Amino acid sequence: MKKIIIAAVLIGGTLLWAFLAQQNLKSQIASGVPQESLLTKLPGARFSTFEGAEFDLHASAKTAGAKVVMVHYWATWCGPCEAELPEMMAMLASLPKSENVFTVLVAVNDDVAKIRKFIDKLKIKDGLKYAWVLDNNSIHRDVYGTTKLPETYLFSSEGKFLRKLLGPQEWQKPMFLDMFALYLP
Repeated sequence: MKKIIIAAVLIGGTLLWAFLAQQNLKSQIASGVPQESLLTKLPGARFSTFEGAEFDLHASAKTAGAKVVMVHYWATWCGPCEAELPEMMAMLASLPKSENVFTVLVAVNDDVAKIRKFIDKLKIKDGLKYAWVLDNNSIHRDVYGTTKLPETYLFSSEGKFLRKLLGPQEWQKPMFLDMFALYLP
């Protein structure tokens, strides 16, 4: 009986924490106030492409001509990352101005063959601007302050920090469309 009570308290506490975290995110999105972060601007990161070439984030973002730059850290060895990514890409495709978002998908300490196999399963709609890159030495994770996967960062086209999203998100929820609507007038 004691174990059942302890389990019930733990489950109840976990559900309460999840509810409060969701309410906090909703209030941040509604207020338009950026989440606290050490980042104030888009770091000058140079990632590697799958072929080993250098990928200059600033130059690529400028070339894409997007209003929002989204940097998303993930990995194939991260179960929540794999579960979240198709939903995120579908949400981006459903944005009224999806061409105004440039998404950089940063695979962390991952194997290119596994990444390609995962990408082949994704059904990414045309019209999205995105790039797949690697951070296999976790160099840029330290620059961004990424502590766990997945993590997502949003920046304006001028490189100004907008928001950081920790952990897996339920991207199909209307609050994410509302969040992007703030940044894509």
